[in-house]
Amino acid sequence: MTTKQKITLYSLLALFFIVIYVLVAVKPLGKELKLIPQWKITITDRALAVENASKKIPFQLGQILGYFTPEGEIALLTSYPFQGTISSSYWATYPADSKKTSVYTPDLVGLQQSPLFTIDRPGFPFFSEDRIYIFTPGGYGVAHYNPQGEEVWSFEGYAPITAFASSSSGTAIGYANGSLVTYTTEGELKQVFEPGGSQYPIILGTAISESGNFLACVSGIDQQRFVLTKETNGLNKVVFHTYLQGNLRVPVLVKFSSDEKLVYYSCYQGLGVVNTENYSHTMLPVKGQIVAIEESETTNITLVLTKNKDDYTVYLIENGDSVIGSFSYQAKSSFIVVDEDDLYIGKDVEILKLHLAQN
Repeated sequence: MTTKQKITLYSLLALFFIVIYVLVAVKPLGKELKLIPQWKITITDRALAVENASKKIPFQLGQILGYFTPEGEIALLTSYPFQGTISSSYWATYPADSKKTSVYTPDLVGLQQSPLFTIDRPGFPFFSEDRIYIFTPGGYGVAHYNPQGEEVWSFEGYAPITAFASSSSGTAIGYANGSLVTYTTEGELKQVFEPGGSQYPIILGTAISESGNFLACVSGIDQQRFVLTKETNGLNKVVFHTYLQGNLRVPVLVKFSSDEKLVYYSCYQGLGVVNTENYSHTMLPVKGQIVAIEESETTNITLVLTKNKDDYTVYLIENGDSVIGSFSYQAKSSFIVVDEDDLYIGKDVEILKLHLAQN
């Protein structure tokens, strides 16, 4: 595998960061990619709210959720006993027998504040940017709400929901019976698709592109496969598919790049990447369960977070086809977020900021 970049972890502030990162698979050729430490904060002792922050980045670690700023200040922090959900626009906590959902925004600094609105419907909330969903008890249905808390549409299926994705152009819902259904933002049924080709036709993961032109999924057990469809002149057709080695029996992550030129998917072999322009296919050997895929558009680097029990690894991928490095650490819970050319890593009760730089 040809590598065009070198990754360097600055020793600057190494003691301050307690040296929890170890770089591996470094091959020094061509341009240099540097991960420059900026700051580290401990969220348990930074609970004071910052009300007038220019940007608030959502996070979830263990039983804590909140927002932090690029400068390293906590803008909101709250804990919850059962579950919570958060996006750049909304957050909520809820119990196991949730009968209604109180929706808050980043500007509401705690549960002592009045919520933006309350949805009087049993179920479990999910937020994707400014989109609000409630999954009904039993797992067969989902409802979509507007920013005023009014129902836009709802749908109850005949099989349990096993995969879900949304974008600004619509929603994709996968089911245990192998059906994949898409809706427009207004709730109009757009496509009903059954990938098939497997002994057990379950949808394990799906993604819909921002334009709505592409739909992707990982489906089936024995044989598992990846399928990509494209809409042209109002018609959807399969433009790429491949059978996969091995079988995953857990929900899998599928994600389009922001420019829709690449689609990533997790599978038993590692990370699959398909080019949506020429349909070339690359399989990258990352290890562990893929839990996050983040892009840095300024450096053309994609960062992938994987988990194997308490061991987490961040892989750095160039142009969607080469693993140019990785580093690992141990944690009970973790996240990664990329904002422009900054990488944020959450680790238990710590959040760290690294700047991605090329020269």
